[in-house]
Amino acid sequence: MTVYISEIRFENNADFVEIVATNDEDLSGYLVAVYDGTGKLRYTQSLAGQFVAHTGGNDGYLVNVSDGLPDMGKNWAVALLDDSGNVIQFLSSDATVTATDGPAVGETSTNLGSITSGGQSLQTDDGGATYFAQSSPNPGTIPCFAAGTLIDTPAGARRVEDLKPGDWVSTLDHGPMRVQWRRRSLHDLQQSAGPQMPILIPAGSLGRRTPSRDLVVSPQHRIFVGGMGQLEDIFRTEALVPAKALIGYRGIREMRGRKQVTWVHFAFDQHEIVTSNGALTESLLIGQQVQRGLNALQSSALRAVFAGKRMGADIMAPARNCMKVQDVRRRLSDARVNFHTLPVCA
Repeated sequence: MTVYISEIRFENNADFVEIVATNDEDLSGYLVAVYDGTGKLRYTQSLAGQFVAHTGGNDGYLVNVSDGLPDMGKNWAVALLDDSGNVIQFLSSDATVTATDGPAVGETSTNLGSITSGGQSLQTDDGGATYFAQSSPNPGTIPCFAAGTLIDTPAGARRVEDLKPGDWVSTLDHGPMRVQWRRRSLHDLQQSAGPQMPILIPAGSLGRRTPSRDLVVSPQHRIFVGGMGQLEDIFRTEALVPAKALIGYRGIREMRGRKQVTWVHFAFDQHEIVTSNGALTESLLIGQQVQRGLNALQSSALRAVFAGKRMGADIMAPARNCMKVQDVRRRLSDARVNFHTLPVCA
């Protein structure tokens, strides 16, 4: 199947339907139709304008609550139709639904089975042949750069969102390296708890003119310390620390005033240290935790890029020792850093 529903979430106030096209098909004429448990049509959405990413040769499309998708009950069903009106898939959870009207009239859904929690989604890793319960449908655990971040390359600084697989990026340890995988996604911060809010690292907060301009990263994104002029007075050896562990130090803080952010992350063949807005930070470290947070589109791209490596295991070794949040804060406290409450930025 070259076009299929890759992930779907029912019975949640953040329901969504994700569709994958594996052979560059134009899905602008395709349609998503939502049916309630009685088979009545409740919602339709064309995939025109719903494109979100091209990753690993696959195109991803997304329909969610911001598009008017209703809060789907656990016994509802979703149909995917091609540009000729043919039903490609008709999927449901907890019940079998027969459409009584609308574009899938007369079709009976495939019951994918029960979802134990409203926070779970149903995901496929085999092109729609089988589906399993995904307990972490939100890929927010992946370390990301905010769009607009400048990444050093052999040809000069480039915006992170302009990088693509095959492009060269300058690294601290191995010189120019090719990007193997890159992902861009829009994240709604109004539906995020505090731990998911962006972290602002002000210019000069890590060292002399470092970063050279304000840097915005995800809370889990690791920052290089203990060398190259970055917090060398506090960390005696080189290490990587989560950005959220530095909150309260020299103006580093959460950005609670923002409504949304476009995150971008990229990976090489191995974990590397790159320069972003003049500061040394990590590229994506693909380990078990990151893989558990991937959606179907991202998982498919990983398998294509890192063929021969066992998914579910730590694909990469970290470029430096990765310190835990509590250890970083203890080090800051021991160094008698002025660790006080700061106002959040808008």
